Amino acid sequence: MSFAAFRRSVAPQKPIPRRITDGYSLEMTAKDIAALHDAGIATLTHTPNPMKFLNEICERPPNEKPMMVLVVGHAAAHATVPVHATIKKPLEQISSWL
Repeated sequence: MSFAAFRRSVAPQKPIPRRITDGYSLEMTAKDIAALHDAGIATLTHTPNPMKFLNEICERPPNEKPMMVLVVGHAAAHATVPVHATIKKPLEQISSWL
């Protein structure tokens, strides 16, 4: 099963030369992925470039911008995780603290 996540932008009521975006889109998508993982369902995120074709396929209005395609489902019984995917860098190597 596949889902497409969209971010909605709305024109502000006052004439401001910028758009206001729905700040919860990415946060909710992250929470959805976490909830699916907790339920034992595998996920695969895909961010094709360009993604505007999703507006037409999903019949979404032009003020919504596609963010990602999320493929979800149960992994096959014989599925394995590649060894290189289990190797994690230490926190000190990938972060810096101010």
